[in-house]
Amino acid sequence: VEVAKFISREFLDGVDLLHGCSEHMLDALSVMLLEVTFAPEEFLFRTGETASEMYFIISGSVEEVLETPEGEIVDETKRVHHTIGGIACFFGLRHFHSARASKLSGTSCFRLLRDQFFDMLKLYPLDEEVLAQNAMRSFDHVKNRAGSRRSGSKSGGSVTSSKTGKSDDKVSSMNPTSVAPGSNDDGVSDKTKDKKSKDDDNGGDAEIDTAGGGESADASDADSDGLGA
Repeated sequence: VEVAKFISREFLDGVDLLHGCSEHMLDALSVMLLEVTFAPEEFLFRTGETASEMYFIISGSVEEVLETPEGEIVDETKRVHHTIGGIACFFGLRHFHSARASKLSGTSCFRLLRDQFFDMLKLYPLDEEVLAQNAMRSFDHVKNRAGSRRSGSKSGGSVTSSKTGKSDDKVSSMNPTSVAPGSNDDGVSDKTKDKKSKDDDNGGDAEIDTAGGGESADASDADSDGLGA
């Protein structure tokens, strides 16, 4: 345990996903990490695979790769202290891009298994909330990049942008907050729809009453005219 802390504990302070987490949680996390090395151009994982683990880069760099029918496109390069596969792993998604070690230097990473990670987080609920916020910020960054690529493609941008159109849609469709619990596919809750339906019914009754009132008024006017005559 002490050796693990010495090797990985200080490193964890700089990991993007773990910013704001408590010292106790980081201490517990440090003994769960396994150092792994990937040769140049070796894949850490591929698009569509189940995210059962995440990686923290110790050295070298990792390319996030979009695999399209036209070929592989390097979307972004991650370096030391960056997390690889963290969004998909945290939210229980499939990977929406591939990750490949740099062709120049390869990479060394700490690997964290998802099952062990979440078992440990049960003891640190406040830290789990911090991690969720960090993961959402990272996801927003991914969505913004995808939106920029789509805009470039629609406006006749570069070939790279047009190639990533299909993958961009895949990223957007994996929004972990796209449909809230108790909502329909359109994102509108059943309660909201019921309230709107009732309002529509009341509005319809009001129109009928108003129309009826108008007819009564016309009839009264007609009676008055008849009596006057």
